Amino acid sequence: MTKGQFLNDTHVSMFICWFRNKLSDFTHSYYNQKEKEEWRCVSFYDACDKYKWGGHNWEKNNNTLEDYSKRLKESIRNRDNDACRKVCHDILQWGGVLQENKEKIEGQTDLVDYLMRAKEVITCDSLDDIIEEGIIMSSGFSKIYSLYIDDFVIYDSRVGAALCYLVKLYCKEQRCECVPPILKFAYGASRNPKVNRNPNSDNYKFSSLYQEQGKIYIECNLKANWLLKEVLNFSECKFKDVRSLEAALFMIGYAIPKEQEQQTLKTYR
Repeated sequence: MTKGQFLNDTHVSMFICWFRNKLSDFTHSYYNQKEKEEWRCVSFYDACDKYKWGGHNWEKNNNTLEDYSKRLKESIRNRDNDACRKVCHDILQWGGVLQENKEKIEGQTDLVDYLMRAKEVITCDSLDDIIEEGIIMSSGFSKIYSLYIDDFVIYDSRVGAALCYLVKLYCKEQRCECVPPILKFAYGASRNPKVNRNPNSDNYKFSSLYQEQGKIYIECNLKANWLLKEVLNFSECKFKDVRSLEAALFMIGYAIPKEQEQQTLKTYR
């Protein structure tokens, strides 16, 4: 399946229209276990404005990411493996995933060459052209790729959970019998067992991100890149880039209601 075929699919195009309408009108709330406070948004723009990571807001974090991106691209351009490894460590440390990815970084004898080869694979315009052999996909490496490749979304457990949840809401509103295969994204579990990121219900099923390594993970990331870029492609959109929408998804995907909680919310609205 090519990028064009994906975006022109009836289910995808309808979901994109639905998503665009939700950008300015989407209420979501949860209790943040780490911050010990209630979090709530009334739109995707509001969710981005209320972004928080590492004790800092979106503007502060975005400036940090832009700095990392410049350093990473410069190290690759100069074929400086030491500088590349250092900034990759910094990116992973920022994302809280250094420990589980450090060995993989150190295992690349020529990290610059690896990232250049990986870019060729994960920027293809066809899912059929994906060659997963030798390509590392994880929440951590998605962060690295996103700061090297333009319009490449950080696909982690929270962004994946948010996308699955949105697809589920769309399917419910459209009265779909099941999730269209083309809209099946994967989600990841939280490290905190009290935080739910599992969107599954009797009719709408999604797979676990961490059980879908390799090609499936790459496919989810590529489809998210294509989808979110297209969601923002209309004149009324207030987001200036994909990164901002990704930030909103990151906040929304911290926790999603369990199926029984969704039924309760529906009953009392």
